[in-house]
Amino acid sequence: MCTMDESSNFASLENKSAWLLRTRWIVLFGIFIVVIITLAISKLHFFTIPILTVLFLSGAYFIGIGALTKKFTVPMSSPAAILARITIDFLLVAILLHLTGGITSPFILIFAIEIAIIATVYPVWISFFSAVEATAMLGAAYYLEASGTITHFAPAPNPLFFDPGYVFAIIAAFFLFSIILADGISHINSNMQEKQKRIESLSDEKSELMNMLAHEIRSPLTSVSEYTSLFLDGLVGPLKDEQKKYLEIIKKQSSRIVDMVSDLLDISRIESGRAPLEKSKCDISKTLTNAVEEIQSQYDSKKINIAVNISSKVPPIEIDEGKILQVMINLLSNALKFSAENSTVSISAETNKHKQLSVAVCDQGLGIEKENLSRVFEKFFSVSQSASKVRSTGLGLALCKTIIEAHGGQIWAESKGLGKGSCFKFTLPT
Repeated sequence: MCTMDESSNFASLENKSAWLLRTRWIVLFGIFIVVIITLAISKLHFFTIPILTVLFLSGAYFIGIGALTKKFTVPMSSPAAILARITIDFLLVAILLHLTGGITSPFILIFAIEIAIIATVYPVWISFFSAVEATAMLGAAYYLEASGTITHFAPAPNPLFFDPGYVFAIIAAFFLFSIILADGISHINSNMQEKQKRIESLSDEKSELMNMLAHEIRSPLTSVSEYTSLFLDGLVGPLKDEQKKYLEIIKKQSSRIVDMVSDLLDISRIESGRAPLEKSKCDISKTLTNAVEEIQSQYDSKKINIAVNISSKVPPIEIDEGKILQVMINLLSNALKFSAENSTVSISAETNKHKQLSVAVCDQGLGIEKENLSRVFEKFFSVSQSASKVRSTGLGLALCKTIIEAHGGQIWAESKGLGKGSCFKFTLPT
């Protein structure tokens, strides 16, 4: 079993490797396009078949490396494996240069591109090693061609190729450029990583402070709410109507703040990883039915109907049932707040074309302005701030978003405008 830090490191390595391979594919495709266009518009003589063969082998190599990296993330991310991959990359580039004019080939820039990519992803010592290795391969390729050990393929005659001073200048300039490029990009990358760590540290400190404050606030407020209930239940003596009125306001507002604090704590715990999901195979139709049953009395008191339409083809899925139940109750409570009497709130669940569970909660209520659709899941944002007198903490939907995304799903809102109702939809992998 992996710890959270290890899982995070594995994910980081996979993301870096995926980015590296994607960039190399772009370079490979670019070389192919350049060769084809050059052959079409110029009289230069390229050795087309060998060049295309090298490109084909490079593509096969990238596919193989991608599969190995995905399957063996940690071994393939060891320094030895990284250096071996870089060496193979440079050998492929060296062969390409050999077939397109050697040291005078415009594809010499590919070495620089590779070094820039390496400096972005790997530690500075690896980028410096790459600069030295690329320069050594460039010099070795020139020596082998100039000495006649291997044939010099030239698309067009270039007498400068045999001028030692010119060649030395190119190799020296290439080496200096590569070192400066590697050092510059590594320095920028290092600064960005330090800033990222600082941001993460500040975020952790903020979460800790929020947790502490939330706990300190919730405990006394819970006591206030409970003691208020004792008064309202007549356990400490009779009350006048006016006294009951004020106590009911106190109980209502204290309960509201307790709920808000609880939501804040839940969001903070999930985002920080302190509340890991407890997944198990669940029948989503039962989860949705339980959510409806839990909130049905509130709907009845407001004379709002609930229409449920759950496809029989929805398979059991791996979820944290308690948290998904919380999502559904929050969405149903949100629909209740903004719906008028005698209206209908509908719930649907089905498997979409992407083989995902798709759930929707739609109402006929207030609706949402277009510019607010992307903001409704922000913490403390409430449509009621601008369009309604309904009170809301602005945390219920933020909590829904946190839970759904922790499950690897997506959640969003749809509405045709004010007065036209709204739909809140989410998907979960099956």
